[in-house]
Amino acid sequence: MLNYHYLSDMNNIDKMTSQEMSFIDIFEKYGYTILIPAIQRDYAQGRSTIKATKIRKDFVEELIDYIFDENSHSLDFIYGDDNNKFFIPLDGQQRLTTLWLLHLYLGCMTGRKEQIKKFIFNYETRDSSARFCKKLLENADKILILEKLNKKHENKEKYKPSEIIKDEDWWFTKWPDDPTISGILTMLDEIDNQFYDYKKGEKEEERYVKITEAGEKLFDNQTKPIVFQFMPLNGIHDIDDLYIKMNARGLELTPFEIFKSKLIEDVEKHFDSKEEKVFKSNIDVKWSDTLWKYRGKDDKNIDVFLERTFRVIIANEGPLSTTATTLNGENLDYIFEANNKHLTFAHNWFEKRGIEFNFDFLKRIIADFSILFDGKYMLLGETDVIPGYDVYWFDIAKAIREWIIGGKSLTYDSRLKLHAYLKFQEKFPNANSDELTSWMRLMHNLIEATPIDNSVDMVKALRGVEIILGRYKNSGLTLDVWLNSQEGSSIDFYASYQWREEIVKAKLRLSNANWNAPLKRAEQQNYLNGQIGVTFYLADVYTNFPNSMDLSNTITANDYDNILNKVLPIFGEIGNADSDVIQQFAMVKAMLARGDYMPWLSSGRKNLYNRPGHRDYSWKRLFRADEKANMIAYNCLKEIIFDSNYDATDLLTSLNAIANQYSGNSPWIKILVGKYGRKIMQNSKQGFIAFDDKNVLIYQASQRNHYHSELYTLALYYELKEIYKTQNKLGKVNVYYESVKSGDDDSYIAINNNYYIYHWIKNNEVASWIIENWINENGTQKKISTDSFNTKDEVLDFINVKLQE
Repeated sequence: MLNYHYLSDMNNIDKMTSQEMSFIDIFEKYGYTILIPAIQRDYAQGRSTIKATKIRKDFVEELIDYIFDENSHSLDFIYGDDNNKFFIPLDGQQRLTTLWLLHLYLGCMTGRKEQIKKFIFNYETRDSSARFCKKLLENADKILILEKLNKKHENKEKYKPSEIIKDEDWWFTKWPDDPTISGILTMLDEIDNQFYDYKKGEKEEERYVKITEAGEKLFDNQTKPIVFQFMPLNGIHDIDDLYIKMNARGLELTPFEIFKSKLIEDVEKHFDSKEEKVFKSNIDVKWSDTLWKYRGKDDKNIDVFLERTFRVIIANEGPLSTTATTLNGENLDYIFEANNKHLTFAHNWFEKRGIEFNFDFLKRIIADFSILFDGKYMLLGETDVIPGYDVYWFDIAKAIREWIIGGKSLTYDSRLKLHAYLKFQEKFPNANSDELTSWMRLMHNLIEATPIDNSVDMVKALRGVEIILGRYKNSGLTLDVWLNSQEGSSIDFYASYQWREEIVKAKLRLSNANWNAPLKRAEQQNYLNGQIGVTFYLADVYTNFPNSMDLSNTITANDYDNILNKVLPIFGEIGNADSDVIQQFAMVKAMLARGDYMPWLSSGRKNLYNRPGHRDYSWKRLFRADEKANMIAYNCLKEIIFDSNYDATDLLTSLNAIANQYSGNSPWIKILVGKYGRKIMQNSKQGFIAFDDKNVLIYQASQRNHYHSELYTLALYYELKEIYKTQNKLGKVNVYYESVKSGDDDSYIAINNNYYIYHWIKNNEVASWIIENWINENGTQKKISTDSFNTKDEVLDFINVKLQE
């Protein structure tokens, strides 16, 4: 039967007003005792699940930030009944319990034991919960004090509050079975842990000052750093019905439900009644209906999909529409959920981090949502495509499946492509698919070519998308025609070399439609991924690169396509970390056979560039067609591509054949392209080699303070191992190699722990091989002789003689 009292009471809610108050106000201003009714669930913020742990850590961190901030922060609405001086929360139980524990902790730690005795907090969910809360309040001033919490544990830095409580004589051994009691203990430990974060290296007196200051601020009922909107439900006839309606079958209002209500308030504030009505209809009906069929079989709503969308759209749009000075690098990391930072999905949390829910921002997110959840764009099937649009550049349907439905995190690059897509659809709602493809190809190529090192860069990149789009929109031209007009222009944030390359591509496409297919073929090669300037050089598209990108005497599109048949296969191999060409250093050897292609780095270092996925030390980075293009490397590559031994269908064999052609006089190159080159280079985990007074060092890491080897002795070591293996002497002759860390020490080969072989060239001296002869005399190593040799063959002869003696 329909409950008419209930309908009447729900109408009364609209007429009620809330009061802003602090936790202390409940007891001292209004004289309430908090009573958690039996209908409520257990205290959940102390659970040990991954989700609850994250919520707990984030919430405590947020509360501590609020305490030390100069402003007052609201924890949103708390509804309840105030029957007979008992405040009975119907929504807000979890927040109130955490606040109670925080006030107990800081109150006891700062000597406010008389004040906290007033904070009577009862749980009726279980008898054990009620008895525990009573005992905790009675004894808190003897437990949560510095003398107890600073006490050293035999295996730990200090005791946890839970450990101290469990040692009390009033503790019942069965209490851990009560989830509310267990949760309270876990939350107390979390609060204590965040005030005693040893990882920050704080001294004990510094932590005490921090706790003292926190107590002063929290208990300052004038400043009130933490407040909530108290909504007493006086006169409600059927509390149980109301509770079920408000809290979805007894569960707390979700963070999304609270966020949505706040967002609707923002819309009501900044938009007229007609626009407000449209927004409410969209978020409650149209957008929800679009997503409804994609929910899981056990899902009662699609709030999780909407929340995921808001998380990304707020991050993308918020920094572009705010004037807040608090939007610094750290806050941006939280907003973009970068560098292992995780945001708390709450309206006031976003505001604290610097997001302003102003008219411009609201207009932006509404436009994005309208595009995302319009039936025209909401494509979620595995084969859905926008007719005529090339999804290679950005697959919006796949992105929605992975991000909104699947919950996958977005990288900086994918965020930018999403933003570029949404902004284009907003600015050009009637554009054809070809123009959308052209725009997303341009943005894909610029985004892939431009490193984004941090969240501050990300904001610049987002703004750069809109600046480019604005210039293009204002021109009134098609994209290629507009790009053709941009020769000599600059671009905000994005890589200038790639911008110039995109202009060249537009010129080629406009000059002859036959260029479309080969350019697309090159751009969509997985490793090049849009950055094809190196192919232009290899095919002589440019007449005077890098000094000029003049196309007046360029080749034909067909000639370029034919050269791609030779060029693209090698990039397929050197872009694959698991390929034999990479694993066997075949590309390194072939390149060295044509010249020293490696540019000088700091501290006398070079790099092999044989790490396909590395941003700075990959073949792709080496062949970047920027203003400082490495022409030595370019020329080496060109000689390889057009060598008579080069075979695009058998790259490993042909690259080895080219390496074997080396006839130069560089001793170190001769070793690296030779028989033991692969084994030697495998010692350089990050590809670094260094030159120090003509010594050649193989670094295991990036610096000399890590283990490193010397090239000539390392080559001799592998040769000796092979000699003794062939002669069946391994085991009889003990050979090992000693790498060193210090810049003052030299690596060496040890043979039978008697002979130590060194090689070095210092201060332009003639190459010297040194052999030290040591003996073990009465348990002590003693050097008895040192011999010097000019050649490796002399060293081998000497060792052979000594081993035969």
